[in-house]
Amino acid sequence: MSCPAPKRLRAYFQAAGLVGGLVLVALFGLHLAYRELFTVQPAGSIVAAPLLPSTAAGQSIVAEFTGLQRVEVLFATFGQTLTHGQVIFHLRETPTSTTNLVTQQVAAAEILDNSFHAFEFQPLTVPPGSELYFVVETIGMTEAHALTVRGTADPDRYPDGAAYFHDLDDHEIQDLAFRLTYTPPLNQQLRYLLDRITANKPLFFGDPRFYLGLLGSGLALLYLLAVQWLQLLPSPEEKTD
Repeated sequence: MSCPAPKRLRAYFQAAGLVGGLVLVALFGLHLAYRELFTVQPAGSIVAAPLLPSTAAGQSIVAEFTGLQRVEVLFATFGQTLTHGQVIFHLRETPTSTTNLVTQQVAAAEILDNSFHAFEFQPLTVPPGSELYFVVETIGMTEAHALTVRGTADPDRYPDGAAYFHDLDDHEIQDLAFRLTYTPPLNQQLRYLLDRITANKPLFFGDPRFYLGLLGSGLALLYLLAVQWLQLLPSPEEKTD
């Protein structure tokens, strides 16, 4: 027995709404899972010399995603609780640039010994792969009342950048210890998910198009099944008969 045309048309629209709702739920789940992405170089076994006025310590980095919004730097206060002085953070395009994309100044009292301190700002719109550079300096610090940065002597821990020091004994630090946080747009979150799925996979299993094709085929099949199921349900007119 054929399904009446109005009922069939209603089923098509209802199925489209059902599948569309499921897609929105999936995208929202993706956003919750990957709304923040990270780049981390956590090794910080070496302490640089005290970061005094007229000295500076920095690190070149590569933004993996659009939306860089937080840079965390691992500091050391030599076991002290600091009571005066200021820490100045700059984010620039290169180590030689004098134009600041971000500048922040915080009280040294906010810096805890052997802890990461976060410098947060509005998400940057620089594209993935952009080279950036952050640098920290101090004012009002003395040898007896100082802080500094921590890092690693292993240059392979973060091959995309390097530590830079200005008038400061680096104690052979090759990279500072830092954490980067991004809030990328949804399309980059999806790309990140596909990169994780396809990483180190052979043949077509390493091609994102394979999984996008599976997703499209699955949604099409779900839509057709939903249409068939909705056509089997009684319409409001049939219920009143």
